[in-house]
Amino acid sequence: MDEGTEGELQMASTMHGSEMHVVARLCARAELSIRDEDLLPPLYSPELIAIASHALLLRGFQSEDEAAYVQEWRLLSRRIRPPRVGYEGLALRR
Repeated sequence: MDEGTEGELQMASTMHGSEMHVVARLCARAELSIRDEDLLPPLYSPELIAIASHALLLRGFQSEDEAAYVQEWRLLSRRIRPPRVGYEGLALRR
């Protein structure tokens, strides 16, 4: 199974000509940069298909060489666990 790509999900509206499009992007910020780097081609017109406790499924379109393809992104959240407090107040992590 593919390990996937870790990044930050961003969604925005963008103009193409005179038309407004919603776009989902999976991005990473390069060190010492103010620009975000796309880790995957943008997902146009994303729709929320399914939702679970730690996952989302988005469906939209990606384009390549002037052709559009239906694409799904399965998004998993990283579980954030609070640190456990141990002897003398030290934080212990698993």
